[in-house]
Amino acid sequence: MVCGVIMILLSLRYLITGRNYGGLLGRGITKSDSLRLKRAPGMYFRAMGAVSAAAGLLLVWLGLAGEFIDKLPAGAVQGHRRAFAVILIGALVLLMSLVGSAAWMMVLAKRYRLFRWDPP
Repeated sequence: MVCGVIMILLSLRYLITGRNYGGLLGRGITKSDSLRLKRAPGMYFRAMGAVSAAAGLLLVWLGLAGEFIDKLPAGAVQGHRRAFAVILIGALVLLMSLVGSAAWMMVLAKRYRLFRWDPP
């Protein structure tokens, strides 16, 4: 759950400003990756923030769900079924938002030629 909260907090800057982090967090692996990140538009970083926020929310949701399931009494079979259904539906919604955000980020990377095989 802690990793999920950290991901959500880090993604807020991407979502609000649409700019990359400076310093170590904003660097690419190679110099050409750093050049691509400098060339990327703000829409790309907002999509990146949406991906990390959706992943963080999914981690927090699953962490809270695990804590909630442990608190249910052992004899409450109906409670377990309902809780599992709610957890599953919530996880599916968050997973769909994660996949949709990642797909949009890939579309933007293709449009602005930000993949590694594209020239810097």
